[in-house]
Amino acid sequence: MIRKRLLVLGLCLCLFSSGVMAEELEKEIIVQGIKCAKGHVDFYESGKLRSVGLSQDQEIQGIKCAKGYVEFYESGKLSSIHLSQNQTIQRVKILKGISVSFYPSGKLEYCTLSQDQKIEGVKFRKGTFVHFYPSGKSKNISHRKTKRYRSKNISRRR
Repeated sequence: MIRKRLLVLGLCLCLFSSGVMAEELEKEIIVQGIKCAKGHVDFYESGKLRSVGLSQDQEIQGIKCAKGYVEFYESGKLSSIHLSQNQTIQRVKILKGISVSFYPSGKLEYCTLSQDQKIEGVKFRKGTFVHFYPSGKSKNISHRKTKRYRSKNISRRR
């Protein structure tokens, strides 16, 4: 529910009872070091960026992010992105253009593999979706043409 709505210099700023603030950007601008696209941007009550559309591919926290929507935790760490190119993050080779998510600690939560690789000593094919625990161990792993496997059953993979 909107608690308060303000119109200031062509920017619509909405304050929500949840503590989130939203703003409509009239043009592309830089907000907290991020090149933001025209349109919707959300902030935490603290004033830190929560979510925004990127106006172009750009590097954020050492990760090459694709133009489009990104989310942040209140700490400022990345929460959810799409990569602008295949890249290795935390020793995992990740496919561009597919959603990548992080835990508040900054560790990978889930991603899709960009090439064949070993994770926890088991080889997986390109295109495999991997979901991790906050500790970094794989929670489950799946591929479009295979069944889902829990990490304790990885050795049974065909």
